[in-house]
Amino acid sequence: MPEIQYALIPFRGQEILSVTKDEKRYVVPKQICENLWLDWKGQRQKIKRDSVLSEGACVMQVPTAGGHQETVCLPLEYLNGWLFGIDDRRVKEWIREAVIAYKKECYVVLYEYFQKGASIDIDRLEGDIELQDFLYRKIRTRLWTDRRRRGDEFLNEGVR
Repeated sequence: MPEIQYALIPFRGQEILSVTKDEKRYVVPKQICENLWLDWKGQRQKIKRDSVLSEGACVMQVPTAGGHQETVCLPLEYLNGWLFGIDDRRVKEWIREAVIAYKKECYVVLYEYFQKGASIDIDRLEGDIELQDFLYRKIRTRLWTDRRRRGDEFLNEGVR
């Protein structure tokens, strides 16, 4: 039986439950809806109708105040896409500003990724040694691979 791990992860000033199963991380959208005062039934229907979200969604048992209960979970990498689709006109007025700010951030991140190839949160990077190490290893590996490929191409051209 696969081991399931639970953790609380920070997300925009709150903590949300993360479930790790088979080395894949999931989040509980119902909890996020409760934090943002969103209608869970409506959001669940939206998840079911979305071809990508519905394919990634699964039901798992998670700890709650009333004990373990089954609930819908989304892969962590789908969280931003789901939240990005929230209609800010249909949220409580006092949370609307935060939802709009989040959506603007999503637009910027997507633009930077597709136009520049990356998007980095410098404030987060400055305080996160583990993230710095991860990025350093990724960049170093990519540069080494690119240089080696170019070197091989150069050597192969000289052999002809």
